[in-house]
Amino acid sequence: MSSKVWLITGANSGFGRAFVDAAVAAGDVAIGAVRRAGTLGELVAAYPDQVEELVLDVTDTDAIEPAVRGVLA
Repeated sequence: MSSKVWLITGANSGFGRAFVDAAVAAGDVAIGAVRRAGTLGELVAAYPDQVEELVLDVTDTDAIEPAVRGVLA
């Protein structure tokens, strides 16, 4: 079975962080969207093959589509 790729907003805290943790525990890949670079540094270092940080402010509607395209690529 292949792993899933999750794009998770607000990945550095709250429900977003819980979703990242669950994805990693399931063996999936989590692309965590955060507003400030480096906020997922610990997770990226601990799970370099499963966690990737994506700097994205979801209130910037012009940035959303290119970010999703990048994830899909």
